[in-house]
Amino acid sequence: MRTGTAAAFIVILLLSASGVAGGANSPPAKVSLQQAYRRIDAELASPLPAQKAELDIQNMVKSHSFQCRFLLASHWLPALMSKKQYLFVAQLSKREILVIPHRTRIIQQLLTLRVEALLGMERPKEALVCAKELFNFCTMRDTAHALALVARCLAAASPNAAEEIRRLKRQQIAGAAIPIPGYPPLECPILAAIKAGGAAYARRAWGITGQGYGDLIDRGNLLLLADRPREAIACFNAAYLVAGNYGQVVRAAGRVAACIKAEDGTIGRANAWARGAGQ
Repeated sequence: MRTGTAAAFIVILLLSASGVAGGANSPPAKVSLQQAYRRIDAELASPLPAQKAELDIQNMVKSHSFQCRFLLASHWLPALMSKKQYLFVAQLSKREILVIPHRTRIIQQLLTLRVEALLGMERPKEALVCAKELFNFCTMRDTAHALALVARCLAAASPNAAEEIRRLKRQQIAGAAIPIPGYPPLECPILAAIKAGGAAYARRAWGITGQGYGDLIDRGNLLLLADRPREAIACFNAAYLVAGNYGQVVRAAGRVAACIKAEDGTIGRANAWARGAGQ
């Protein structure tokens, strides 16, 4: 190769590497997360169909799920609900729950969205199962919200559900009382009859084999979603014992209370346990 030709060839390589050469075939400049967020917001605000926003959200969750999952639950999926993109919301919310089982607050938001999406698709029996999952999983302070969703799903599942909803209310009011020592707690047959189909949650739970605090919380949360509170409580009790700070102790205790609530279908015994744990 002649010297001039070789020099020209090297210059072309350098220009290509720096992005000056290559034209339309050069790789696009890296887009910041904030720019990507603004683009998704614009797509969601547009009157056009939501397919482009859905694709961008899926790609964002795959690549940057840690950074964007708060926006997913609090903004993007609710915006898609307003566009009646129920199937996308139901599917993506379930997928994310399996990915982030330690994020209690976000999971509650995703479960709520999934219930609403299933109701929007007129699949009330599936929505009722999901509402039962939310009741099992939720914190004690969010129990009323979960029960309201259960009642909505019961109403949608049967035009003659009024009496069943009244029974649910009576059972919950009776079960909220602190149990009398020596007597079994008052349970909720209405909730007990709703069988959660948590096979996917159980498979994911038993795929987590670690014994550290985070692993135990993840596994316990997934078992709660799978309607296995007795197995979940063993995980949270173990997490309570290995907790490294006060915040972890409080969180593990709250998860134990959720297991008791899920096992009884009422809050009386769980409240009594929580009061004792706080003393």
